Amino acid sequence: MIPDTILNWAVLSVSIFNTIIFFWLGAMILFTGNRRAAGTWLTGSGLLLGAIFFISHTALMGLGIDRISLGMDFWWWVSWSPALAAPLIWYGAMLSYAGYRLKKPHPHHLALIFTISLAITTTLLLVLANPLPSYAHVAGWQ
Repeated sequence: MIPDTILNWAVLSVSIFNTIIFFWLGAMILFTGNRRAAGTWLTGSGLLLGAIFFISHTALMGLGIDRISLGMDFWWWVSWSPALAAPLIWYGAMLSYAGYRLKKPHPHHLALIFTISLAITTTLLLVLANPLPSYAHVAGWQ
């Protein structure tokens, strides 16, 4: 049986490592990539969003998942923003690297329109309907 402190240390170590790697990769792509290409911006910003997710993950794990505070609710909500945007950014980056252009006919036009409308709908529902429970509810305190 692994003690909880070793497990917590391992989770924090991996989370901090992922934060550093995502931030470094995103920054390097934005600094050294072709600044005129949409794929460069999509890939770099997607990796920076991954870094934001792991910053919030590190904060949640560092504070302790059994602790309930206003800070925990903040990091809980921050972690959902990149999780919502990541699939759309990944799809856009892959289309860009595959040679997709808006001005040329392409079989992915309808799929892109559907994906963007789904992302907008999900964002509006997340902001207006407030479907996410509070962190205290998730942690089992309510």
